[in-house]
Amino acid sequence: MRTNAPSVAVGTGRMAGTLFVLASLLMSSCASESTLEASAGREALHRGVRLCINNNSSMNMRVTWGGRSVSDSLPPAGQTCLAGTAVNGPDVWGVITYEPVSYPGTWLTLNVKGWNSNLGYPMVSVNFTAMAGTYGMCLSDAEGTESSMQSGWIRGTIRRENDSERYKEFVVTFFDRENKRDFVQELVACDGNDPVSG
Repeated sequence: MRTNAPSVAVGTGRMAGTLFVLASLLMSSCASESTLEASAGREALHRGVRLCINNNSSMNMRVTWGGRSVSDSLPPAGQTCLAGTAVNGPDVWGVITYEPVSYPGTWLTLNVKGWNSNLGYPMVSVNFTAMAGTYGMCLSDAEGTESSMQSGWIRGTIRRENDSERYKEFVVTFFDRENKRDFVQELVACDGNDPVSG
């Protein structure tokens, strides 16, 4: 009888140790699964930006997308699009040049950029520099919203479309000037965080 008692005690100790190891494995497994799910959730929140530029004006335009050495020609009724996802800085950016019909051979410049930050709304800005300031239009708002500007010979709008599976979708459209006063904003930061100049 006495010889059996220690083996029962040892058996119980082994069983308790085994249960402890199993419980630890299960808990660490649950922890790693929830960490993976949280990681996947954070990844899903950060989509890139797809930006299309439409020329609904009578002017000739060109777009040089960031990272490319060749410009896309953008004649009247033309469209060019770019999608991108960046870890730091804008997801897409480029330089738009346009030739006013009244001043052939004179090309004026606008900068465009768009990005989706981890917090807040995604943003697109179209701007130019004048009198040591940055002016233009920007949009950092919900789907279906729009921003506009008119300056000199050009009028433009930015519209946020419905998100696609991979991107925050924006469309910038340019028109000929209307017979109205210019309206542009001085842009320091579109949503209070992201600089629009540069």
